[in-house]
Amino acid sequence: MSFSLTQNLVRRSVTASGKTTGTLVQSPKTVQPGDVLSGRVTLRHVLGRPLRGVLANAPEPRGTTDSTRAPVQASVGGKTLSAASPTSTTNVNWTVQTLAPDETRKPGFRVKVN
Repeated sequence: MSFSLTQNLVRRSVTASGKTTGTLVQSPKTVQPGDVLSGRVTLRHVLGRPLRGVLANAPEPRGTTDSTRAPVQASVGGKTLSAASPTSTTNVNWTVQTLAPDETRKPGFRVKVN
């Protein structure tokens, strides 16, 4: 199993028509209070047999708050993940039900800078 984590700044802007959009700034060097960070975990299965009940854990950056704090059902690539972080203030956790050989999943999360 290979595991990598990327973090990007979500830069929000409002178009002339009043629509709010967001663009990602890759690996920002600085952030400000109120900024939203997007974290993306890449899980890649490198073994030759299917894996079941894969647990993945990513740290929330220090000085941030996960605004959801409730169990979340997430779907990535048509596969259901169970993602929840209601009891932890420092990590985001996922359980991937099944991961086939050479399969890659990319669950994500967002946090707000305090």
